[in-house]
Amino acid sequence: MACIACARQLHDECLSERPVGQNCCCSEKAPVVVSSPRKNYKADDEITVSAGRKRAAVEHSIDPNRACEWKWKKNCGGGKYPIIGCIAGVQEHRHHGPVKNTARNESTNVHLICTNCHNRWHTLNDKNYDEELYSTLPHSPIPASLEECSENEIKWKAGQVKI
Repeated sequence: MACIACARQLHDECLSERPVGQNCCCSEKAPVVVSSPRKNYKADDEITVSAGRKRAAVEHSIDPNRACEWKWKKNCGGGKYPIIGCIAGVQEHRHHGPVKNTARNESTNVHLICTNCHNRWHTLNDKNYDEELYSTLPHSPIPASLEECSENEIKWKAGQVKI
């Protein structure tokens, strides 16, 4: 009996327990897993966007009772245009960045953030996104002052933030 993903012919998204060397729950003829520090995972460059997001969900759980990781911080998200984080957000989104490749699920590239922070980063960075460049840029948030966070909120609400 195949899982739902395999029944839909999405074998690379199978999350069922399976023997080492078998890539999905329904077929021993599926591609063999490439050596990886994560058990039974394909190499990062071989998975789909959807499989990358599912992997991130397993490795990085959102807790809606916890604060946004970028709350009261500046230089958030990395990339060419890092942002100043929120004042009162809670975890709602799993953000891949500075590298948007969903296969990049290391803790330095996945952030549990609020909707405002998520939308603000993408608003500033999506238009000019360059994966090769962004992979070289650091993500190193530091504490932000009350004044910095307040001014940032006012600018965003007034639509005055531009790149």
